[in-house]
Amino acid sequence: MNPTPEKTSVMAPFILMLFLYFIVGLFTVINQQFQVPLKSALLPHDGNMTNALVTLLNFSWFLAYPFSEGFATRWVDRLGYRKTSVYSLLIFIVGLGFYEAAVLLHIYAPSYITIMGNPIFTGFFVFLSGSFVIGMAVTILQVVTGLYLDVNPVGNDQFHRYGYRPAGGQLHHILRYSSPQCTIP
Repeated sequence: MNPTPEKTSVMAPFILMLFLYFIVGLFTVINQQFQVPLKSALLPHDGNMTNALVTLLNFSWFLAYPFSEGFATRWVDRLGYRKTSVYSLLIFIVGLGFYEAAVLLHIYAPSYITIMGNPIFTGFFVFLSGSFVIGMAVTILQVVTGLYLDVNPVGNDQFHRYGYRPAGGQLHHILRYSSPQCTIP
C-alpha cells in the first residue's frame, strides 16, 4: 500500500504574502504623502530649488529598484523566501530609523547646507537616505512576493501552471491568485 502524501496548507503563507504586498503599497503611498510636509518643514519656502528637492524624494525611492532587484533575487535563491522576507523587514526598520534620525536632527541639532544660495536642512538629506533604504526594502519584498506567488500552488490556475506571467502589476497578481476560479490573462 502506498502512503498518501500529506497536503500542506498554502493559505497561511499566501495570506502573509498578500499582507506584504499591502505593506509595499502602503509605504509607497506614505512616501508620496511625505512630500508636502517635507516641503514645508525641511526645505526653503521661497527657494528656486524647492520643487527639485521634493522630486528627489521620489527619485531616491525608485532609484533603489534597479540597485536592489538583482541581489534580492540572489537572496531568494540562496536564503529562501522566509529569510529574505525577514531581512527585507529588517532593512525596512533601518530605513524608518533614518526617518526618525532626520526628524531628531531637525529638532535638536538643526544645521544647514547651502546649495545655490538656498539653505537646506541636513535632515532632509538623511531623510533622502532613509527613502532609498526603504525603497530597497520594498523592492526586496516585491521580489519575494512576486516570485512566491508565481510558484505557490494556490487555486487551479492554468496560467500559473504553465509559468505564464502576464503584465498587470500587483493588483493583477492579487486578483489572479486570490480566487481559484479567476483566470485573468
